Amino acid sequence: MKILIIDDEPDIREIISIAFNLRWPDATVLMAGNGKQGLETANAEKPDLVILDVTLPDIEGFDVCKQIRANTDVPVMFLTARDSELDKVRGLEAGADDYIIKPFNHLELLARVLLSFSEVGQKT
Repeated sequence: MKILIIDDEPDIREIISIAFNLRWPDATVLMAGNGKQGLETANAEKPDLVILDVTLPDIEGFDVCKQIRANTDVPVMFLTARDSELDKVRGLEAGADDYIIKPFNHLELLARVLLSFSEVGQKT
């Protein structure tokens, strides 16, 4: 399993990485601190899941999601502090499979990842 985390907060990236490595020791966790780097990594590495923040320093996460969706059907989950109903709708309309609000519980995040993968398996 290959996971791409696109978030400008190093602490958040590290927390998610630790949670994934504890749950799935063989997982490869890729990290990007901005949208451009995230898109480049997504195109080059072909992750199995993208976890994406809305608020990035260069490109809004909604636009990053749309660009990822233009090239692949990889599951995309927003993990963000932006908690308005409009932002949630925008995230889902941009193509996200899930929208999780910070602060978050890592166990809930991992459960949602498992659900996301089971839904992908049912579609194929």
